[in-house]
Amino acid sequence: MIVSSYFKNNILILLLSTGLILASCWLQINLGINFADEGFLWYGSWQIGMGSIPMLDFQAYDPGRYLWNALWMPVFGGGLLGLRKSVLLFQIIGLFCGILTLRRCLRTWPSLIIAAILLLVWMHPRHKIFEHTITLVSIYFAVRLLDAPTRRNHFIAGLFVGLSAFFGRNHGVYGLISYLALMGFIYYKYDSKDFLVKISIWGFGILIGYSPMLIMFVFIPGFFESTIQNILFIIYLKSTNISLPIPWPWKINFSSSFLEIMKSFSIGFFFVAMPVYYGLTSIWILRKQRFPKTSALNIVIASFFVGLCYMHYAFSRADLNHLAQGMGPFLMGIFGMIAIIPNKNVGRFCLFLILICTYFSIIMLSPYYKKLTASQNYTNVNISDDILSVSHRDAQLINNMIKINQEIIPAEEQLLIVPHWPGFYPILQRKSPLWDIYLLFKETKKHQKEIIARLNKVKYIIYGDVATDGRDDLRFKNTHPLVWQYFKTSFSLLASPGLPPGYYLLKRN
Repeated sequence: MIVSSYFKNNILILLLSTGLILASCWLQINLGINFADEGFLWYGSWQIGMGSIPMLDFQAYDPGRYLWNALWMPVFGGGLLGLRKSVLLFQIIGLFCGILTLRRCLRTWPSLIIAAILLLVWMHPRHKIFEHTITLVSIYFAVRLLDAPTRRNHFIAGLFVGLSAFFGRNHGVYGLISYLALMGFIYYKYDSKDFLVKISIWGFGILIGYSPMLIMFVFIPGFFESTIQNILFIIYLKSTNISLPIPWPWKINFSSSFLEIMKSFSIGFFFVAMPVYYGLTSIWILRKQRFPKTSALNIVIASFFVGLCYMHYAFSRADLNHLAQGMGPFLMGIFGMIAIIPNKNVGRFCLFLILICTYFSIIMLSPYYKKLTASQNYTNVNISDDILSVSHRDAQLINNMIKINQEIIPAEEQLLIVPHWPGFYPILQRKSPLWDIYLLFKETKKHQKEIIARLNKVKYIIYGDVATDGRDDLRFKNTHPLVWQYFKTSFSLLASPGLPPGYYLLKRN
């Protein structure tokens, strides 16, 4: 009977996860388009379907997510909607693990549904669902390790860390740090038996989980060298992202509209609440001598060790999109803490505050909300038989780019699009002539010369003179000055009907 009840609950949780994600899919899967970041994922998924290798043949994340998308291409197709559907399947895994974990401390279905919806709306933006899923699954396996620090669970945890690194090396680093710290905590607070044996088993699990990458290193010529170059470039940048000022709530512009004030306050609230919560939790964990094994407490501890690393991700580029990618562990920990706090009114107030700030921040950024509040009607566009509903401005841009591609640029000629519109390559069904598809960061002179060498057969360029984050030093002509000089001496300006201000069509002299 116990086993039957356990499977029944799991099936109900799976149905809840799937139902919520299908509802979200029905509301907004065809809404909007992101030519830059979502385009980066789309281009890679499209190219891997044509036999190209991520990081070797084109600029990319680690291969796992592209292989996942390629796996579902025969079912959903290789277009943007097919990509979004394959990502939604991965999202089901994450939300299922998140709800399955919270079921340990949330005993009623209404509370569990509220928690599930809250986790779902923070799984934003949609092209970063892999990040959200990996964090929630990481908490699930961390809780299992706290429940029973057996050799088997250590191996499974290691397997997960290795596999997550195959989807993103940052997840591998975060997982390595999080689980090492967690295992040290278990050693000192719970179970010191066979520590070296268990950590060795965990390490072996990492090797097995990372084995797809290791196999690619061995059997794909040049792949290992390309991966090392990717890592060296991050070291050269001395950063994993372009930083932004932290939007502290005391920096609010009170002359703005009510909605803008509430949005600024809500975002700032989470940027304050997150480090404060982790700081207080760390003091509590370090000072507490004895830890009774309770489900809610294990969720708090697991979320703390996982979330502390992902807080770095949120602050590395302090905007709402990156904050969202660190919110999963924070919310999981808050729900666990609410279940522990004896005064339920305090818990209800915290949840109410989080719900209000969630509405005025991430919900206002969702595609469905944007369409509901848009000043102009959305327009349908046909992209490779996918019907998307996008803003009038984006629809005009897509149609004008297609017109330029069909009427000005011959099909046999190569087209380069810079600096960061990789989504237009699959829209126009053109392969990038460069390995680089997202030319955002300041580049070395050596690599700029390599780019120029690869441009000898390129006759057309769509070039954007845009200042990322309003910073003049991040314009393409300043991040790639040698390439820009090559453009000026080797190409001439053509009439570019329909391109936005700051974008130009160039043709080789």
